Amino acid sequence: MPFDYSGQDVGLVYPLEKERQLLELVETGDKAGAQVVLNEILGDVFFASSASQSVILTRVTELMVLLSRAAIKGGAIGLIIGPLGGIIIKKVDEFLDEKIPVGFEMVFNNFTLGIISFGLMMVSYAFIGPAILAANNVVKSA
Repeated sequence: MPFDYSGQDVGLVYPLEKERQLLELVETGDKAGAQVVLNEILGDVFFASSASQSVILTRVTELMVLLSRAAIKGGAIGLIIGPLGGIIIKKVDEFLDEKIPVGFEMVFNNFTLGIISFGLMMVSYAFIGPAILAANNVVKSA
């Protein structure tokens, strides 16, 4: 059985098959399907972890990395979307700073990061990647 950092049995089961499905959907650009599967994974992570903040933080961070890699593999441009992600996350944090109930900051922040990362990944796949590809083709043909 899986354990948390204190060595206690927490009985977590991670939806690995859903994760594989999500990465495939991201790489192929199926935004609607990816959103559905991401929502299922986040629900599984939240409810299966018994709201353990350390487990949620770890899983959401893992998902952000995996989604970023899948987006880049699918055609997103990392040097553009990375800084844009930082700016958007900073603005969202400033906006939500005083609006989050006490005790829920970490949960809100973790889910917000996951949602923002997913949104940026989809934007990069749908718009930035094709724009860079088109510019690259123009330069090649010149």
